[in-house]
Amino acid sequence: MKITTEQVLRIHKCTSINNQEELKQWFPEVFSLKVGTWYRHRRDYAFQFNGTFGNYTHSGFGEDEIWVNDEIGVHIDREYIEMSSEEISNVLKKEALRRGYNNDNYKSLSGCYTSEHSDNYTYDHSNQALYSGTIDNKCNIIYKDGVWAEIVEPVIESKVESKVEPKEVTMEQLEAVFGCKVKIVA
Repeated sequence: MKITTEQVLRIHKCTSINNQEELKQWFPEVFSLKVGTWYRHRRDYAFQFNGTFGNYTHSGFGEDEIWVNDEIGVHIDREYIEMSSEEISNVLKKEALRRGYNNDNYKSLSGCYTSEHSDNYTYDHSNQALYSGTIDNKCNIIYKDGVWAEIVEPVIESKVESKVEPKEVTMEQLEAVFGCKVKIVA
């Protein structure tokens, strides 16, 4: 007896969770999405598969190619196309530009603050990370494993005011500045 992919998916859809897990073990080729791999559903949305199926289980790019957190549903009975490294790079770069990363306004995912930001982003397929500038600069990780670098308020250094030398003025000069009579009170 031969069973088709469609039949396995139909059985999967209307059986218990325990039986669904058994079906995945028996027919792994039917459930062939690989964890950590980026997929696109037609031209609608893109996501990095995290191993779960169901509604609102993944973060990724919605239909308008804007990043959404936990709003993408991945279902066994849909056809997904594995994205190329270039496609992944393009959507991540577009999102990084939309978010507005620049010098001193984010904490890199490597844990350091950066002042050497570049809008020339580089996607490392093997590490699945987006870097500002080159991959060699490990301090500038903008995106990795579904997480974006946190944008922070820039640190503004307070300037030490220089001491003002005391100036001698007469009462008439003070009255002219304030436009009224001045009385010195001790």
